[in-house]
Amino acid sequence: MMHFDDGDRHAGDVRYWRNPTAKRKGRGRLVEALLAVLRPAGVVVRTHEELDRLIRDNPYAAEAAADGSKVHVGFLAGPAGKDAATALDAIIAKYPQRRDRYHLAVDTLYLHLPDGAAETKFSGKGLDKAIGVIGTGRNWNTVLKLHAMSKR
Repeated sequence: MMHFDDGDRHAGDVRYWRNPTAKRKGRGRLVEALLAVLRPAGVVVRTHEELDRLIRDNPYAAEAAADGSKVHVGFLAGPAGKDAATALDAIIAKYPQRRDRYHLAVDTLYLHLPDGAAETKFSGKGLDKAIGVIGTGRNWNTVLKLHAMSKR
């Protein structure tokens, strides 16, 4: 699974096939080729195996099983910045009326948004700035669909 965003509201997910033995090397070449065409752009790539791990490690699995629209995953383009947890905690402290929770796992941000995603403060460029790296988010239902598509 791959996400691209050119910063001008042109974004989307792409599914692609490749030789599984060319994993990391192929990913780098693919990202470089897309960046050359889509500049300025952000590209986030996840393999089927990485989606397996992400699903297995979901700290909000019970909440996701109850309502997948209330659990979101932020796919980060790289590891979160060293001050990301502090910045995310500051968002929570600034909006105590929200019941949003987060779990940061290197290049994945899990969000539980019991009041829904429409009013969350964990979104947009402010979130990218807090984390220190660009990313793209999907709700749990979409994550599961992308995972199913990635194994074909």
